[in-house]
Amino acid sequence: MSRKLALVFLSLLLVCVVSLAVNEISGTSKTGSVEVDCKRIVYTVAAGLLPVFDNNGNELVRIFSVSYERMLDEEDSSRPITFAFNGGPGAAAMFLHLGAFGPRVAERSGDGTG
Repeated sequence: MSRKLALVFLSLLLVCVVSLAVNEISGTSKTGSVEVDCKRIVYTVAAGLLPVFDNNGNELVRIFSVSYERMLDEEDSSRPITFAFNGGPGAAAMFLHLGAFGPRVAERSGDGTG
C-alpha cells in the first residue's frame, strides 16, 4: 500500500511542477536575413504560447505558435498574411517550417526520405 501512496504522491508532485513550469514559459524571438534574387530580406522569427480565453476572460489553454515576419523599411498594410497549420498529432511541424514556409527551406529528396 505504501508503494501506491508514494506513486500517487510523486505523480501529483510531477503535475504541480509541470503546471508551474508552463506558467513560466515566455516567448522568444530572433532576427535573421536571407538573400533572394540578390536582395537581402530581413525577418524575425518568434515562438511562444498564445492564450485562449473563454467569454468570462478565464484562460482555457495556451497554443504553441511560430511566426515569421518580414521586416520592411516602410509600412505595407496591403501585404497578405498566411496561416499554416501542421495537421495535428502525427504530422511533424518540421516539414512545415523547414520544407515549405520557413524563411530558409531545406532541400529534400523527391520521395520524402531525406
